[in-house]
Parts: sequence; C-alpha cells; structure tokens
Amino acid sequence: MVEIFEDIRKIYEFRQPCSELSPYIEFFSESSAEKTAHFIDQESFSIKMFQSWTATIWLNLGDLYDLETDGKRIRIRANQDILLLRQSRVTRYATCRDHIFTIKFHPGGLEAILGVRSQTLIDNVLDVGKIIPPNIIRDIKGCSNLTARTALVENYFLNNLKISASFSYNYSTVQQVLAGYQANEMNINLNILAEKVPSSLKTINRHFNRVVGTGPCRYFSMLRARKSLTAYITDKKMFDPKTFGYYDHSHFYKAVANFTGFSFGAMES
Repeated sequence: MVEIFEDIRKIYEFRQPCSELSPYIEFFSESSAEKTAHFIDQESFSIKMFQSWTATIWLNLGDLYDLETDGKRIRIRANQDILLLRQSRVTRYATCRDHIFTIKFHPGGLEAILGVRSQTLIDNVLDVGKIIPPNIIRDIKGCSNLTARTALVENYFLNNLKISASFSYNYSTVQQVLAGYQANEMNINLNILAEKVPSSLKTINRHFNRVVGTGPCRYFSMLRARKSLTAYITDKKMFDPKTFGYYDHSHFYKAVANFTGFSFGAMES
C-alpha cells in the first residue's frame, strides 16, 4: 500500500483530538484487525508513507514489524514503542497481526505538549519510554479500545503541556506563515509572506527550523507536492499544475518524482 496513491486509512479507525489539543495533534488512530483482514488478503504487507515533517508515535499492540527509513531497515519488536519525525519516506513491513496505536502531531506539537524539539528527532527512531513514563504507556496499551486509549492520552497530555513563552511566539509565527501560504493556494513568494507577517526571512527560517525541523522553502515544497499529487490522483483530467504554482506538467512531474521517489511512468501504471 502506498500513501496518496492508495487509501491507506481504510485499515484504521480514527479519532480527532479535543479542542485544546487540536492545534498540536492531527489525529489518533488504531489499526483494525477486522478492516485489515477485509482489505489485506496476505500474510504480510507494506505501507509506504511520504515525508510530512510531523512527529509520530507508534505504540505497538501487536506483532513485530520492520521499519525502513533513510535507507536503514530496523526491526521493531512486539511491544516496542517508537517515536520518529517523518522527514523522509518511511515504509512499514507488517504482518496480518499488525496492531498499532498512532499519535500524529502537527509540526511543533510534540514540543508544545512534551517539550521535545523536532531537531532531536532528525535521522533518529526513539524509544517512546524516554518521553512518556512506562506506567502511562502500560495503561494506554491496557485500554480495551481506541476511544479509551484516546481519552487517557488526552488527559495525560493536557496535564503536561509545556508551552513556553518563547515556543509560543515561534509557533505563532510559523502558523501565520503557513496560513498565508495556503490562503494563496501555495503560490506566493516567501518574501511577500515575510512582509505580511511581518518578519525577516532570517527570522522566519529560524522559527521554522526550531518548530518544524526544517526551513520554510523545503517544508512548502513538501506541502505543495502532497496537495498537488492528491489533486492529480483524484481527477487527472481536470488537474492543472499551474493551480499549485508549477510552470507546466513537466515541472509538476519532476517535483512529484523527487517527493515520492517514483517516476511519472510508475505513477501512471
């Protein structure tokens, strides 16, 4: 299964975070044995995901699996829980006994809630037990369903928000820049955005590296590739690359190939 090209969400159940946590958490999810059995008719399968620059926690409730990221393949044992930053393409190689509880943060969300900076996650797969007490992890995994797990996590997070004044300022600036970028259909010069904030390019770059883990140009490139590819897959006939700031189809194909690692021919097959 490949993200965007296929609906990888179909084997999961999802819950949205409460309003207090929604600025920092995108969603909670848990793989469903029933849905996996319905859509996956083989003993093992893989899920390929593209970069998103979002911190993700995977609590393993089921079988072991392999994780491939940055050209490295890592064995994740049954009951082993990890945290990673999706700064590159990631593939999970799982079995039909896969059972994962996911907490997917917005960029900067992990630092807001647990005080962990994105920069510390780059090129690393970390043990969740280093940032969440083992007894809390044990209680989360001991819950009987996704709703109960989500409620326990939310309660723990709400009691542990670590939003410093400096982080709040950095985060607010990044959100302003992102809102301006998306309001202009991802087709606006960063210099113009800086004037609207207002702030210098140097300051915005510093804020993005602090909050997201990478600079604004690289992050914008990823966002644009994701949104444009999704639009292309949804309706190829109506797709216009200029809507997303690409000069033509060739420019779009090149950007998407760089983002996905797939050539245009592979995308069409």
